[in-house]
Parts: sequence; C-alpha cells; structure tokens
Amino acid sequence: CATYPPLLLVPSNMIDQAIFASSRFRTKERLPVITYYYKKKGTFLSRSSQSKTGITQNRCPEDEILLRYLGDANYDESQDTGNVEVNLSIYDARPYLNAMAQKVNGKGFEDTKLYRNCEINFMDIDNIHHVREAHRKVLNLCYSPDFANNKWYSQLEATNWLELVSYIMTAASKV
Repeated sequence: CATYPPLLLVPSNMIDQAIFASSRFRTKERLPVITYYYKKKGTFLSRSSQSKTGITQNRCPEDEILLRYLGDANYDESQDTGNVEVNLSIYDARPYLNAMAQKVNGKGFEDTKLYRNCEINFMDIDNIHHVREAHRKVLNLCYSPDFANNKWYSQLEATNWLELVSYIMTAASKV
C-alpha cells in the first residue's frame, strides 16, 4: 500500500499471503492495520479503507479472518459473560446511504453476517471534499469584512461547518 508506512502492525497469526489477499480486497490496498495501542486497557484502534464487496457481495475469507483476529486481540476475557456478541466495532465515517451507493462502484462495507462478532456504526460524516469545502468557506468568512461587523452568523450557518464539526466530535466520542 503506497499510503501506509513500510512496517505494519497486524496479528501475528496472519500469514503473508492472507495479508496480501486482504489488502487486494480493500480500496487502495489499505488493509486493516493497528494504528494505536491503549496500554491501560490493552485495546487498540485500527484503520483501513472500504472493502470491495460490491453489489454482488464479493467476499474475501482472508479479510474476514484478519478482522476476526483483530477482534480476538481486542477481546477482554475478564469481561466475558459467556455470551460474546461483539468484540470488534467498526466505525465507518460515511453516511449509510453513501456506503450503500459505493456498492454500485464495486466497493461497500463489511457484512456483519460474514464478519464474526463485528458491529458496524455509520458516523454520517460527509466525504473529505465536503469537509474541506466547508472549512474553506469558514476561513473565507473569517477574513471577510462582515466578520468584524458581527454580520456573519447566518453566513456561518450556511457553510455547514458547525454541523460537520458536530458529526466529527460525536464520532470521535463514540470511538
């Protein structure tokens, strides 16, 4: 993956061929890798790009295994009540409808019937282009003459920046 560093943190029980298969099943080959370890709780965050499930529900057993291993590594046996339903939460930044629309393009998201003990949560954040455009509008507003005259409140609302920040903060809080 050209956008990842040369060394990646993945579960040790994954063989190289399975890792490569998982990467081919993800857009831009951004397979699920561990990006942050929370030592106090022994848990971590990982990141990846969307899967290539498409409208035909393509599958990649190696990708399913990789996510199962990630969930198992995040599993806390001391909290086991005997009925583990979910040990891996997937947070997809997109709105659900955007993720569904991507299936037409051969992309999509994980099917929780196939990815054992996973749940998926859609965070309703517009794509990066919308966020960047709203940010640009806010910056322009800050440098406009209306800003100094306190005439900018309705213009600020029209940028959708505050709504986007609210979605981003809500998503960060859930994660």
